[in-house]
Amino acid sequence: MRHKLSGRFVLRLPQSLHGGLVKAAEKEGVSLNQYCVYLLSKYVSSAALLSTFEKIDNNLAKTSPAKVQKIIKEAIQEAKLK
Repeated sequence: MRHKLSGRFVLRLPQSLHGGLVKAAEKEGVSLNQYCVYLLSKYVSSAALLSTFEKIDNNLAKTSPAKVQKIIKEAIQEAKLK
């Protein structure tokens, strides 16, 4: 089931984490919201990249060089679409 997303969500977190995020955002000269969006985006991008590398690694040992090249090209295309 798909819901229309507002771009907002409420997040409960420990006061110590909240304070640490505020300090880090201030150090970077950005709002808490901008800093959290940056961290979440960085994490999601890293996770997607890791997943792509894991797919390649799982197929390398049992695949011919031509097939490896095809897998790499597909991974590059997939990354471009995101």
